Amino acid sequence: MNLDRLYENGLLSRRGMNVCLANNLLSLDAIKAYHKRRSTFQNLNSCGEKLNAELMALTNKHDETTAILPSDPRRLALKN
Repeated sequence: MNLDRLYENGLLSRRGMNVCLANNLLSLDAIKAYHKRRSTFQNLNSCGEKLNAELMALTNKHDETTAILPSDPRRLALKN
């Protein structure tokens, strides 16, 4: 999911979007990969505690959501 979609869906603030753009984190996958490597976002330029918490919550929320979804969407279909 790209930054525009995250912003439009209310998952990312305008400041979060600007900081991610400035640091070339252009998608949710890029944000998650950065978090996996660094464990924090506070070393990004202009990222303080509040934005760090926002980005951490975003990655944690996404991880929880994908953890409950089956890898194959056809598994959701009802079998007759």
